[in-house]
Amino acid sequence: MRLLLLLALAGASLVFSGCERDDDDSTTAIVITPEGNLLIEPGDTLQLDASESVNWSATAGIIDGNGMYIAPGEQGKFIVTATSKNDPARSAERIVLVTYHAELFKTMRNGGYVIYFRHANATVGIDNFNSTIPEWWKSCDSTIARQLSTEGRQQATETGAAFKNIGLPFSKIMSSEFCRCIQTAQRFDVKPELPIETSQSLTYTVYGDENGRYQRTLDLINGLPAGNGVVLLTAHSFPTGSPGPLLQMGDAAIYKQQPNGAELAAIVTVADWVTLR
Repeated sequence: MRLLLLLALAGASLVFSGCERDDDDSTTAIVITPEGNLLIEPGDTLQLDASESVNWSATAGIIDGNGMYIAPGEQGKFIVTATSKNDPARSAERIVLVTYHAELFKTMRNGGYVIYFRHANATVGIDNFNSTIPEWWKSCDSTIARQLSTEGRQQATETGAAFKNIGLPFSKIMSSEFCRCIQTAQRFDVKPELPIETSQSLTYTVYGDENGRYQRTLDLINGLPAGNGVVLLTAHSFPTGSPGPLLQMGDAAIYKQQPNGAELAAIVTVADWVTLR
């Protein structure tokens, strides 16, 4: 009889213990909303919420006890952290991207844009237009054609990291035939399964009629499928005297695809990109 009583008490204890574990949220992840990497302009505010009572902190900017975040005055990638009040060992983080292009980047997440990049910094060697080597411009030898510098390779890698943080849905990658342009696209590393296609329309001067390259580029952009993600083009500065925007190495012109032809939406400088890496 005593043995039966002990077994009954032990069973009750196990049931009670199991109920305690069901009510224990120590293993439940803290959820911060809105979810995903957030985009906000410098100085703007953003209301964040957590799935339980938390203490808030941020690597830059100000966030109060209710989760109201005020972005700093400079661009950059910052981290907001929510730490459980009940268990300080538990926390969650959210990336906040502070950029003057926040609204544009939000829209670009829905596709329908083309990014035209001037290749990253390329100050090693010089283009040998008198070379007798077939298709010399495709060479990655700096004694034959100008190549990416160490700075340029880093710029391209950091710009690719910014793409990932922003969450741009790339659907196609195209490049000039010059090695420095192809290597810029490679270092972006945005979507390894997408091949890098080359186009004579994007290739600098070697196919003649350099003054017509701007129009060939526009024709290429306007011939791309509209609304199907974001298309990435890596090429050169636009021809001198053309209507194309002035781009420094690493800068990009953002075009919005429209039924009547692509429209220039913004210029995003290399500094704007790499600050979001």
